Amino acid sequence: MTTRRRPDRKVPLWTAALAAQLGLLGWLAGLGVAGAVASAALGVALGGLVMLRVAARWPGAVAMLALGGLGMTLGWWADLGFASAASVAAHARLPYDPLWCRVPAGLASLAGVPGVGHVVSWMNAGMLALGLPAMALARGACGDGTGRTRTELVVCALAMVAGMTAGSHVVLLAAGALAPGAIVLLDWAGMMAGMAIGMALDQIPRHAASATSAQPATVTAKPAAPA
Repeated sequence: MTTRRRPDRKVPLWTAALAAQLGLLGWLAGLGVAGAVASAALGVALGGLVMLRVAARWPGAVAMLALGGLGMTLGWWADLGFASAASVAAHARLPYDPLWCRVPAGLASLAGVPGVGHVVSWMNAGMLALGLPAMALARGACGDGTGRTRTELVVCALAMVAGMTAGSHVVLLAAGALAPGAIVLLDWAGMMAGMAIGMALDQIPRHAASATSAQPATVTAKPAAPA
C-alpha cells in the first residue's frame, strides 16, 4: 500500500515570498505598477502549481529560492539606494559589476577593491538572513539534513554567494546589447540559478557520505576449520 504524502503546510509561506520577490523584481526591471502586479500574480501561480510538488522533494531548495531569493532581491534594492535597477542601468557604463553589488556606506573604504561588492553587500546579507533559517526550518520539519555544523553552514553560504556571483558575471558578459529591463531580469535569473547550483554542489559531499554510511558492512567469512 502506497503512503500518500501530506502537503507541506509551509507552501503558502514560500508562495507568498515568491510572489513578493517577483513583484519587486518587476518593479526593479522598470515594468511599472501593472508589471509588478502581474509578476506577483505569476509568483502565486508558480507557487500553487510547482511548489506543491517540488517542496515535498526538495524542501530546503524551495525555502532558499523563495525566502532567500526574496532577501536577495530586497538587499539588491537596498544596494541600489531603493531605486529602479532598470533606471540605474540605463545611465550606467560597462562593466555593470558596480551597479548590482554596492558596498554599504559604512564600509565605503572597501568600495575600490575589485569584486568586494559581490561579497560585502546587502544583497548577500538579505539572502543569507532570510534563506538560511528558512532552509533549516524546511529541512527540520521534513527530517532532512538537521544537525548541520556551523562550518557546514558557512561552506553552504559561501557556495551560494559564489554561485550568485558567477551567475551574475556570466549574464553580464553579454548584457551590453540588451535593454535595461532585460538586463535586470536576466541578471536576477543568473543569480538565482547560480545560488541553486552552489546549493546543489554543497549537497554532493553530504549525499555521498550518507550513501556510503547506508551501505551494509561487508562480512568476510572465516575459512572452515580442517576436519
